[in-house]
Amino acid sequence: MNKLYTYKITALIALLIVFVGCKNPGQDIKVVVNMDLMKYSALVHISDETGATPSNISLTMGGASGNDIYEISGKKSFPVKDGIITLGLGPSVNPTSAQDVNFTVTVTAPGYNTLTQPVTFKNGEMQQVVMVMLQKTPTAATTTPSSDASSAPATTTPATGTVTPVTSAPATTTTPTTSTPATTTPVTTTTPATGATTTPVTSTPSTTIPVTTTPVTTKPVTTTPATTTTTPTTSTPATTTPATSTPVTTTPVTTAPVVAAIPVNISLDFTGYCTNRPNLQIRPSLYVFYRLKDSGTAYSYLGFMKDGHLDTKLLFNKVYDFQITYGGVNYTVTGRIEQTSYQSTFDMGTAVCATF
Repeated sequence: MNKLYTYKITALIALLIVFVGCKNPGQDIKVVVNMDLMKYSALVHISDETGATPSNISLTMGGASGNDIYEISGKKSFPVKDGIITLGLGPSVNPTSAQDVNFTVTVTAPGYNTLTQPVTFKNGEMQQVVMVMLQKTPTAATTTPSSDASSAPATTTPATGTVTPVTSAPATTTTPTTSTPATTTPVTTTTPATGATTTPVTSTPSTTIPVTTTPVTTKPVTTTPATTTTTPTTSTPATTTPATSTPVTTTPVTTAPVVAAIPVNISLDFTGYCTNRPNLQIRPSLYVFYRLKDSGTAYSYLGFMKDGHLDTKLLFNKVYDFQITYGGVNYTVTGRIEQTSYQSTFDMGTAVCATF
């Protein structure tokens, strides 16, 4: 039998036996099981850089204290559900102020690079959340060799043909040209004929008749000054009628104050039950996630539930989905927060109940 299970059965499980009646010694006996088996635990949340949860995640424990790490249900198998698993430190090992407990979690998933995450349990730090982000494996680019022609030396084929010589005709000699000198005809001057008579031309002098100028007598012009009579103009002052302003009455707009939704203190109590063992009640010590019902969003971490109890802050009169993961199984409870104290029960399932 597994050492941790033996220890759980013999010493670590706190059983509260309540006798309600005395008719039948076995009737109405309620066994309340405290699941706070491993005092030190770590919630490991695995996703990729986009926030998506990889599929088929495998975990391997290693490091100095790897052999002392269990899944929170006490098993040595490590199933991951929706990227979430809770790891616990076996009861035989505890960190001290002088010595931490160290181990590693190696995470593998198809299509992602393998990652080894160190985890440390320190004295007094009972719970912790470890976020692991995987990186996708880069796709190798395939290079197709080009179909270029190989560099073969070029072969030059000599041209075949008959070369016909070109015969040059001799240049023709230019015959010199003989210039004939030009003959100038002399100008012959004609001698006047003998006996010709030349009649002289007589110039008659012209007579200038003197012109007598009669002086013009100019009479002075007498200018009579114009008399201007200015009639004074009487200005009638303009009368300005003052404008009367009608006062505008402004009605103030009343804006209703916006009441912000403020989270209030809420006390949550969860109790697990087993359908095949109706007298068994389980008080889980687990990490709780939550989201608004029908929101379509991913679950967010709410807090650690100790022995089935968790104090937190939530919006009043809202419906929430609460989820815990145990043994690779998700358990979900839905409820409306209408009071400051909320109690709920959930079925732990046959597989888990069989371990108690």
